[in-house]
Amino acid sequence: VGALVTGLSLFGWIQTGNKIAMYVALGFLILTGLLVYLNIYIQTDREQIRMVLSDTALELQENRHDAVKKRIHPDHSQQVASAMSMLPRVKFDVAKVNRVHSVELSKIGNNATARVRMNVYVEVQTDFMPGKIPRWVQLDLEKQGDQWLVVDFEHKEATFEFLGKE
Repeated sequence: VGALVTGLSLFGWIQTGNKIAMYVALGFLILTGLLVYLNIYIQTDREQIRMVLSDTALELQENRHDAVKKRIHPDHSQQVASAMSMLPRVKFDVAKVNRVHSVELSKIGNNATARVRMNVYVEVQTDFMPGKIPRWVQLDLEKQGDQWLVVDFEHKEATFEFLGKE
């Protein structure tokens, strides 16, 4: 939009020679450049969380369990502890986030927290349950420093969000 308005203002200046159109074009050019810069170099919490999700899925797919363990909050739930204890016995062939339904951010005191609802798909090889597994997952995250860490999670059948079984 900024490029379009800048272009139209420049066109108006070239056609009429009106200095106001030139100043408007110059102003829109500077404003557009500034907004593009801000868009590229500033990451919102939602963007950081989406990056964490995609990076974690890649780490799981590459079976880098130590990297995944670094994404766990020190005060994690028993559900997370149980999943982390089973992780060494699981070999991931595919791990991906299919769809992020929502990212809800909140701030309690100085602690930033987030709840992410998404659908995931994994293909695993294990001693107890090999196969292709689509799941609905809800993650509770907390920001420590500049990192988002997993505090708790819940998973259900993949159609949970679609059917609205709250």
